[in-house]
Amino acid sequence: MILSNTLKSVDIFDLKKNSWSKIDDMIQPRKAFGLVLLPDGIYVFGGLNGSEFLKNCEKFNFTNKKWEKINSMSKARSHSICLRSPDLMYVYLIGGYNKDILDSIER
Repeated sequence: MILSNTLKSVDIFDLKKNSWSKIDDMIQPRKAFGLVLLPDGIYVFGGLNGSEFLKNCEKFNFTNKKWEKINSMSKARSHSICLRSPDLMYVYLIGGYNKDILDSIER
């Protein structure tokens, strides 16, 4: 059963100001997504939109303060493990779920 509660709004905590602030909503409401923080932005991968598994991805660009669509994954997946490479050049998505347990890795 896929629940319909999804996340679209995003708040960021500023460590210097010790306060929360709202940023623009994500393009695609989703839950159970992968997330990685890189120097240029917040990257969000796949997840569920309430009725289907997603393969689309997006990035919150720290420069222009906007969400942007980025290349989709080859497989829709939720609940994956997301890791960034030590040189910050790659993101790896490991496993996850798409009606079945996935035993694949995407880079």
